[in-house]
Amino acid sequence: DRAVFNGRRERIQNLDELPFPAYEKLRGFPRDYHMPIFTYVKRYGATMVGSRGCPYTCSFCDRTVFERLYRTNSPEYTYEHMKYLRDRFGVYHINFYDDLFTASKKRVYGLCELLISKPLGMQFNCAIRAGHTSPEMLRLLKRAGALMVSLGIESADPEMMERHKAGVTLEAVRQTVRDIHAAGLRAKGLFIFGMPGETPETFRRTSDFILELGLDDMNVTKFAPLHGAPIWEECLSGESGEFNEDWRLMNCLNFVFKPHGFASREEMDALYNWHIMRFYNGPTFRRRFVRRLWQHRWSLWHLLKHVPQTVAAMRYFHANREELERIKREFKRHPRQPVGLMPILSPEIEADNRAASAATRAAPVKMSWARKPQAAGATAAHG
Repeated sequence: DRAVFNGRRERIQNLDELPFPAYEKLRGFPRDYHMPIFTYVKRYGATMVGSRGCPYTCSFCDRTVFERLYRTNSPEYTYEHMKYLRDRFGVYHINFYDDLFTASKKRVYGLCELLISKPLGMQFNCAIRAGHTSPEMLRLLKRAGALMVSLGIESADPEMMERHKAGVTLEAVRQTVRDIHAAGLRAKGLFIFGMPGETPETFRRTSDFILELGLDDMNVTKFAPLHGAPIWEECLSGESGEFNEDWRLMNCLNFVFKPHGFASREEMDALYNWHIMRFYNGPTFRRRFVRRLWQHRWSLWHLLKHVPQTVAAMRYFHANREELERIKREFKRHPRQPVGLMPILSPEIEADNRAASAATRAAPVKMSWARKPQAAGATAAHG
């Protein structure tokens, strides 16, 4: 047995030639596909990808699939795609998962102008790059319906940023966050903990910087080397740390790589948990959380709806400590595999869930012309 490489297939240059994704094939879409609470105001939500590739060369990113070739859907196509999701499925919030939504200013301005001139009543989140957007563009995104923008910051240590070719400065990050807030948008910072060169001191510096920025939200990913990324060989060689190449753990929920600056993975976990508690228990986040309880009434309802299940789960695990420890052990060993059924739902809730699933499967599916867009320059985002 051996792997056979047949060569790279020819890339689709015009992404507008592709049809829209077959959302109707997703059972329960969009009702059963919930985005994280307080990241959207209008329901329901969906994800979209309107471009392929990224022009930058960060050391931790795998560029072997799209390389640095940047391709996008046209503004007209993206607009029609959003309109289709609204009209066909009642979706009113979009999370754009482009590597860099604002890489093409022409595309961003074109889409924003369409959303402003022909409003859809929708909101969206997207990713930008520090120093790559102007205050004018951010204000335009706000007018077009943007709610929150994310920016990859990765680390607040200048040497770490230079080593991993992040290509931004701390002052550029500070100014971009100020511009985001001035435009009336929310700012979410994205960070990576545990890359080669990381030490307790560099991460504490990053934690301090996160609090200094006054971010509305943040995400710290546990570093996992990606096969094909420039940093892969360095991690594999052992020159900068210990790498546990267990693909079952390569999910950014485990520290598979331990830089030489740390004594153990347990030390890394402790520092990671310290930062999470520091941010979410801080006064700035608490104030914003209380304010959003009213702004995000759908998220509040969704949160309250699951209180009974949460209480039931807490009672169950309190009475079954051994079962909880078993699940923890299994998750650490096989995080992608199920850990077994847990009797934490009442029979009434289980019956309601089964009835809702059956109703979803039985609902008739109406096909729309938009599965194969006919508007000039309008076609699909997957492929």
